[in-house]
Amino acid sequence: MSRILYPRGPAARAPGLQPRTGAADPLKPWRTGQARATLAGFTAHLTQTDEGNPELILSRWALSRSFTDLAELDAWLQRVGAPS
Repeated sequence: MSRILYPRGPAARAPGLQPRTGAADPLKPWRTGQARATLAGFTAHLTQTDEGNPELILSRWALSRSFTDLAELDAWLQRVGAPS
């Protein structure tokens, strides 16, 4: 028995399932950091600062930490043993 890996029919043409064309997602590095933090056991919320810049807020055991710099986020995730 084979598995259907991709939707067929009208669902396959739904806007959310179409491949993106054009510019890459500017939040992709932030979303990757969010996923890495989640895999390491942290609750991760991707938000925006008042200036509109991305900010990732991580929390675990009633402690939280906020990151607005990708290099700092990456170094911290490596320090806590998050998968890369």
